[in-house]
Amino acid sequence: MDPIEVRLSKTLIYKALDRYYTVTVQRHGDGRLLIEKCRNSNAIFKVMFKSDIDLVHFRTMLGKFVGDVLLVYSFGEDVIADWSNRHEIKTLIAETKNTVERGAA
Repeated sequence: MDPIEVRLSKTLIYKALDRYYTVTVQRHGDGRLLIEKCRNSNAIFKVMFKSDIDLVHFRTMLGKFVGDVLLVYSFGEDVIADWSNRHEIKTLIAETKNTVERGAA
């Protein structure tokens, strides 16, 4: 796996957790939930990166849906391949990319 893909994906999760979102990781294709409404980064990373594609769902701590991000682990810098057209998600992605570009992640 390309190190930039890992850096971007992990930074995305850390940024989401900083916003107090919960994270659900779903295997793309069969729809199986690998982890649900989790706030533990180590547990999240244990289920990620096992297949070519992860679908990540974000919710607030109160359970309100924030949005989804599709991670495709063969796209290099474009690992964040698709996402919900929502302000919160677009901001999260922009912050993730800015952090990795600055080398802070």
